[in-house]
Amino acid sequence: MKRRPWPIVILAVLHALTPFGNFYLTTYHPDISYLTYFSAFVYAPNIWSSFCFLVLPVVAGVTIYLCKRWSIWAYLFMMSIILVQSYVNSHAASSASLPIPPFILFFTNIFVVIYFLVPAVRQVYFDPRLRWWESKPRYIVDFDAEIKSARATTLAKIKNISESGLFAIIGDNYPTDGSLLEVRFKDGDQEYVVAGTAIHHMQQPKVGMGIKFDTTLDSKRNLKSLTKKLEAEGKRLPSRKLGPEDSLISWLKSLRKNPRNLFPNVPKKN
Repeated sequence: MKRRPWPIVILAVLHALTPFGNFYLTTYHPDISYLTYFSAFVYAPNIWSSFCFLVLPVVAGVTIYLCKRWSIWAYLFMMSIILVQSYVNSHAASSASLPIPPFILFFTNIFVVIYFLVPAVRQVYFDPRLRWWESKPRYIVDFDAEIKSARATTLAKIKNISESGLFAIIGDNYPTDGSLLEVRFKDGDQEYVVAGTAIHHMQQPKVGMGIKFDTTLDSKRNLKSLTKKLEAEGKRLPSRKLGPEDSLISWLKSLRKNPRNLFPNVPKKN
């Protein structure tokens, strides 16, 4: 799978749609019209309550979707505010604000927290290296390059490249892992000079080397322009293209066969 895990997307969307669902459900209340419901939310004393029930669920959904280290804590903070406000509203003299029932929020919180505590989910949030969908697309190229390190300068052939790094086949005098490098290559008449770090070597049968770019504003802009051109030329690596197996329908089918697909399939650490 090459996209963001579908369970996280669905969870984020459900939270973002909560205000609309709450609004829609008022049609089943015999004594409250849409106009009454809307008026209650814009009534000045209810502004804070309106913010809690209309804005915070959407922000919580976005927080889940972003999938950052702080996402879980931010989510718990916002949902705690909503839960407290719902409890306060449910005990208020006026029921015009129509709070979401506290027990619904409580069990929603419990469900989401349990989901976040599953190791595969927790690792995706707390370890950026496991967020495979955030990796930049790579493009097939065949650029001649010159790689300069503190020890020597060697010729290389760049086989694929992205905004964040490249993979090259190199000759003798290849730098060791962790070496600081200067990579120089051309695409037509355009020359690129980018600083980087050697991150790994492999033998296949020639020596291959991965390089992670340490970009400046100028080199970042130039690389973005290059990858945009390569994208237009259809040179994205096939393994990085979204396919039918990445669709929601495909995921739902896989979930039916294997319930474990409810959780991200993170690579195991050696």
